[in-house]
Amino acid sequence: QGLGGGDGVGGFFSGFGRSLLGEVMRPTASLIDLAVRTGENLSSAERDSGYTEFAGRIRPPRQRSVDGVLRVYDENGARGTDALKRMMGGALKDQLLVGYTRLRGVDAVIVTDRVMVVHQDCSLEKRFSLDISQLVEAKTQVV
Repeated sequence: QGLGGGDGVGGFFSGFGRSLLGEVMRPTASLIDLAVRTGENLSSAERDSGYTEFAGRIRPPRQRSVDGVLRVYDENGARGTDALKRMMGGALKDQLLVGYTRLRGVDAVIVTDRVMVVHQDCSLEKRFSLDISQLVEAKTQVV
């Protein structure tokens, strides 16, 4: 007598189908169990290590070039690009950095394609700003 599938040919196919389904489901369940246990172990290892914060950048992001060519990493230009992105709530982030240099003390100068800004390097507090178009107008009036 079968497992309730009936007698005869119908019972045979019912039993055969159940055994075939069992042969497919057991390895699949094992693989799913393996993936779940691996994930649990990884998350518990992370919890136990006490390391929960992202370390952040090792160095500032690379300076963007005018022609789009990837240049050799320049730390000074990268620091200028980083300051440009963070200064004044990100208002200057879309401008193209032309130059950046630190002055004596804590001040630095950023020159973009549109503006020149003197700021305090550590706090990014703007001390002086000049629109480049005003500089060009002043130069043409002096001549």
